[in-house]
Amino acid sequence: MHVRVPPDYGFFEGHFEGYPVLAVAVQLHEFVLPCLRRLRPDAGALAGLTGLKFPRRIRPGDRVELRLAYTDGAREVDFELLVEGERCTHGRLLLAGAGEACAG
Repeated sequence: MHVRVPPDYGFFEGHFEGYPVLAVAVQLHEFVLPCLRRLRPDAGALAGLTGLKFPRRIRPGDRVELRLAYTDGAREVDFELLVEGERCTHGRLLLAGAGEACAG
């Protein structure tokens, strides 16, 4: 999946005047989870997140590429967000199994 982050994206407001940062919660909610739900509509609720790293920030106007790696039926999903081939954010989602409560 590719998405262009609008220069005036409201989620940049309120973070570090003159140094816009796209919070990981926004990245997960706006990019990663919607894509995962399209590919795996039967995936369980989000139960956890591990190995989260932020080697580069996502800036207004960036064209972001999302990559997901998983095995059908597996509860672990690796993800990475890249800009111009450079990793911005990556980690592993842990999905709840049937009947399990989600994180929170």
